Amino acid sequence: MPAMPIDPAKARLVIEHKHDAPLMSCVFDPRGRFLFSGGRGPGVMCIEIATGEKTTLTGHDSWVGEMARAGSDLVLTGDYLGRVIAWDCSAEPPRERWNIDAHPSTIRALAVSADGETFATGDRDGIVRIWQTSDGRQLHELPKNVHPIYGLAFHPDGQRIVSADRQPQKPQIKVWDIATGVLAKKSGSTRNISRATSPDASSPHACSASDEASTIPLGLVREVRTISSLTPVSRRS
Repeated sequence: MPAMPIDPAKARLVIEHKHDAPLMSCVFDPRGRFLFSGGRGPGVMCIEIATGEKTTLTGHDSWVGEMARAGSDLVLTGDYLGRVIAWDCSAEPPRERWNIDAHPSTIRALAVSADGETFATGDRDGIVRIWQTSDGRQLHELPKNVHPIYGLAFHPDGQRIVSADRQPQKPQIKVWDIATGVLAKKSGSTRNISRATSPDASSPHACSASDEASTIPLGLVREVRTISSLTPVSRRS
């Protein structure tokens, strides 16, 4: 299905929902029926879009900072104690399908592959793990980073994953081969790295912005690099 054209000038506020704690994450479910939100509290708020009815989903014991939709009917939520919960959105209200203690520390990044079959988590200890979405089974773990992981994105081919760390002086964007754990490419960058995939999923992009200001106006991005422009990692025989 082609992407729907969006005219920012026509954007308007339709409704506003208040979260019970300072907001840290939110995401729509794959079918657009529910809006999930998490924050500085253990509860996940689930709002039915059509009626505005709110349900608090329990299962986390800490702040819920990461969320992502997966496949046709799941939303994944990650918390500061390292737990990931998969919520089945085919139920009404959504209910827990499975939960895993994915990391021993705070989950700072959560990403889902384009086909929805796998997802990745990154934590403040620099660990990146790849999981099977259907049941939360661990598939791979990448070599540990020295610095916390603050961003993850799957390459559209599903065979590689991009990580962004939180090195104090010069954070790095790295491209990993998932199956082998081999570091393929890397790039130095500035702080506050974000990441995104192009709308047609043809090319992942890594974006970095200066930390000289707390906000960046739309369109004023300091640096954008496509994965093909990153530096290959040389290997000695």
